[in-house]
Amino acid sequence: MEPLQHRIDTLSSWLKSAGNESVITQFERLQQELNKVVGYEVDGTPITTAKLLVDIATAEQQISEGNYISHDDLKKESENW
Repeated sequence: MEPLQHRIDTLSSWLKSAGNESVITQFERLQQELNKVVGYEVDGTPITTAKLLVDIATAEQQISEGNYISHDDLKKESENW
């Protein structure tokens, strides 16, 4: 995958040259959707759609790498609390 900055620069150039109002409007709607608050952390910090998507991707990566604890193992561990 390309470095993030290169991808940002490419997208920025593409948007500048698009010259199409509907494309720009769609990107603005996407930005609004990604910034929408969909929940709150325990401490009251808002959770946006973008943060939720990042958290889901992180969790999926951890699962695919085997970085999780099974329900049975958690029950066993909690007996020592």
